[in-house]
Amino acid sequence: MKVTTVLILLMVLITPLLYSLPVLGAIRLQTTISSLGRPPADARFFPKSVIIDTNVSRIAYVVQKDTHFHIVEGDQIGPGFNAVGKDTPIFNPDGSRIAYTAKDGLRWYVVIDGRKSAGFDAVSVPVFSTEGSRVAFIGQEEDKQAVVVDGKKGTYYDGIVQKLNSPVFNRTADKMAYVALKKKKMQLVVNGKAGPLYDAISPPKFSPDGSRLAYAAKEGDTWRIVLDGSPQAPFEATGVYGFSTDGSRFVYSVKTAEGCKMIEGSQHGPLFDGIGPPMFSHDSKRLAYMGLKNKKVTMVIDGTHGEFYGNVGYLSCSPDSKHVTYTAKDDEREFLVVDGKKTPVYEAVTVPIYSPDSQHMLYTARTEGKWFTVRDGVKSAAFDMITIPQFSPDSQRVAYMAKRGEKWHLVVNGSEGKAYDGLAIPSFSPDSKHIACLAMKQGIWFVTVDDQEDDNWLVGGVKGAKLVWDASSKLHTLAIRGPGIEFIRMDVELVE
Repeated sequence: MKVTTVLILLMVLITPLLYSLPVLGAIRLQTTISSLGRPPADARFFPKSVIIDTNVSRIAYVVQKDTHFHIVEGDQIGPGFNAVGKDTPIFNPDGSRIAYTAKDGLRWYVVIDGRKSAGFDAVSVPVFSTEGSRVAFIGQEEDKQAVVVDGKKGTYYDGIVQKLNSPVFNRTADKMAYVALKKKKMQLVVNGKAGPLYDAISPPKFSPDGSRLAYAAKEGDTWRIVLDGSPQAPFEATGVYGFSTDGSRFVYSVKTAEGCKMIEGSQHGPLFDGIGPPMFSHDSKRLAYMGLKNKKVTMVIDGTHGEFYGNVGYLSCSPDSKHVTYTAKDDEREFLVVDGKKTPVYEAVTVPIYSPDSQHMLYTARTEGKWFTVRDGVKSAAFDMITIPQFSPDSQRVAYMAKRGEKWHLVVNGSEGKAYDGLAIPSFSPDSKHIACLAMKQGIWFVTVDDQEDDNWLVGGVKGAKLVWDASSKLHTLAIRGPGIEFIRMDVELVE
C-alpha cells in the first residue's frame, strides 16, 4: 500500500474523532424556563402598562375584564376596580412591594401590597423611599390636600406641589419633605413640621447621604438658598444648586446686577451671563459647571474656566477623579477636551467614558457619515451606527453594538461577532470573562453568550428587562414566548 493511501485512510478515521472532541474554552448554555403567566384570555391586555422590578424577577400589568380593571402579577389577578390610575402599577426599588392607584365607585384609593388605603376624591401616584420600606402619596378631599405617609394622613393644606419633586424621601428614609400651599404662600414640610412661609419655593434636594437638605425660597423681589434650615444671603435670583457625592460640599448659582456666579461657602466664582448645573467628581474633591458669556460657552473646572466654544456638552470624570473630559463644538465641528487639551475634530462626538480602573478613555465619533470608537487615541473600524460602548468590570474589554448595512454585530475589543437582524444591550459577567445579549434572526429572539446561541426561541424581551448576572456563570432575564403572549423567566447557566 502506498504511503499516500495510508495517510488518507488515517485522516478518514481521525477526522470524525476530531469533530467529536470539545473545543477548548467553549461553553454550552443550560437554560431553565419558568412561566410567569399569560394575560387572561377573556380580558383586554394593555401592553404599555407592563412593568418589571429592578431585580428583573417580577412583572405586573393592567387588564380589563368586562367593565372592571385589574392588576395582574405573574399568574395572579387582583380585584376589580372602575379604573386604574395612569402611571401605575409601580414596584418599590428592591422589587419587594407593589402599589397602584384605583377608583372604586366615586372614591380613589392607593393599593399597596394588596391593601387599600383610605378613600379620597383624588390621589397621586405613590412614591417609595429609596430602600423601599416607606411609601407616601397625596390625597385630596374637596379643595384640600394632605400627604399620607405609611398609611398616616398628615395636615391638610390648600395644595401639595407635586411638580417640585415632592413628596421626596432622603436616602436613609428617616426624612420626608414636600412643598405645601397655604394662603397663596409656600412652605417646606419636613417630617410633618412646617417651615417658614415664602412667596415661592423651588424643588427641595437632599444630599446623597441623606443628612442635609436645601431649597431656594422667594421673598418679595429676592431669592435665597435655605441650607439645613438656615437662610443664606438674598440675591436677585438663585439658579442651579447641588451637593457633592459625599454631601460635604454644597454650591449654588445666583444672579446679581453684575452677572451670574457660583457660590460655595464664602467663595464666589467668576461672573457669567448664565451658569449650568454643578457636577462633582466621584471623590467630591472636584467641581465642574458650564459658564455662558457673549453667546459662547466654557467649562469651569476647580474654579478655573477653559476656552470658550460655540457649545459645551457632556462631561465625564475618571473614577479616580484625576481626569476630566467633555465634549465641545465650534464651527459645526465637534471634539473632546481632555484635561484641557483638544482632540482632533469630527462631524460629531458622543459621551466620553472611562474604564473602572481609570486607565482607559473611550468615545464614539463620526466622520463622513460613519461612526467609530476612539480608545486611548486608537480608532476602531467604521460602522453606520454604534451604540454607547461599555467597559468590562476588569477594564480590559470594551463592547458595543454596531450596525453595518441591515445587520448588527456585537463588537468586543474590535472583533466583530456574528451578523444579526437585531441586538439588545450586552452585559459582561462579573468576572469579565463572558458577555451576553439578546439577538434576533428573522423575527425570532434568543439569548447568546460568547457567540453561543440558546435554542429557546422568543417573541421578544420584556421592555426594561436587562440581562442580570447572578454569578459569573449564571444569568437570568424576563422574556415573552409564543404562541400568543406568555411571560417567562429564563435562567441560563454556562457549562464549560
